Amino acid sequence: MAVSAFQDLPLADRAREWDGAAAEKRVRKWAGAEEEPNAKYRDAHVWYDAESKDNFTAYKLLIADVISGRLVAVPRGIMAAGNVMQGSRGGVDLPRADIGRVKSHLSTAPAARALRKEVPHRAARADARRPHDRAAA
Repeated sequence: MAVSAFQDLPLADRAREWDGAAAEKRVRKWAGAEEEPNAKYRDAHVWYDAESKDNFTAYKLLIADVISGRLVAVPRGIMAAGNVMQGSRGGVDLPRADIGRVKSHLSTAPAARALRKEVPHRAARADARRPHDRAAA
């Protein structure tokens, strides 16, 4: 079992819609992995089963798509993967030892850092901690 190596991928526009099934097809074609997975295909996912790396079903948590011929992280894909880690869509079955690393991987992605600024509940908590900042505005 393995968490994919962190890829500092370029970031798609935050407004870009996420269609995981369509992204999967584009990533396979871009990676030349239409018959079986390879390292380029792996880079688009956060986690894979290293013992079954020649099987597409071994790859979980797709966060990237191919745009203009380049593999890019898609903010809504990262959010979708984070939601799955929290149990959305039935969750994902990962080894307990990998869960913390996967969450860390998702939270340190450039898209995740950018999105944290836009998540209302985080902004509200930040305002509550810094009342002097609101007064200065």
